Amino acid sequence: PEGLPRTTTCGGRVRRAPGPIVRTVSGEYLSRDFVFDVDVTIPAGSQDLAYVGFGAGEPNPGLDNEPGAAFMFRIHNLPDVDVVHAAAARPPGDRAGTVKPADVLLHIEAIGKYVPDTKTTFRIERAGNVVTLSMPGTPGAQSVFDLGDYPELFDEGSSYLFFGNSAEGTVFSHVSVRPSWRGGRRGGGA
Repeated sequence: PEGLPRTTTCGGRVRRAPGPIVRTVSGEYLSRDFVFDVDVTIPAGSQDLAYVGFGAGEPNPGLDNEPGAAFMFRIHNLPDVDVVHAAAARPPGDRAGTVKPADVLLHIEAIGKYVPDTKTTFRIERAGNVVTLSMPGTPGAQSVFDLGDYPELFDEGSSYLFFGNSAEGTVFSHVSVRPSWRGGRRGGGA
């Protein structure tokens, strides 16, 4: 009931490279419509970058091992940075080392702000060829992607739902996945 907190990392309560990503057993979410909700609470004392995503979620050495090959939220609770990004992250390459996010992210857009110690719902919805990342409690906080614009981002066998972070103390709770009924469709793929 208290959710899933990260209790140990190499960085303690300060952001470091992301730890293990929690993801669904099935990697077949590209073949169905769904709504994926996760509540995220980052304590005020933690310097963290949390992720909620749809795709492979494989560590990308080109950007401090952040999840790659995915549509995802990048939720910042860092000194002087409280932005929530919606992003489409390239598949991991063989280029190690820190680069600019623009070199690794095909699309990055600020859609809101994160307030420390606030339980915030992050939603990823897939309906046909449309993937929407939104913060349901924040008016206008959404980004819409067309799967046709990202044909090689990830494939049907590696389309997981996932979340993770890079410091201790962040809590992921009320995780749910349900069929999307947008547009009169029930479940089913595109």
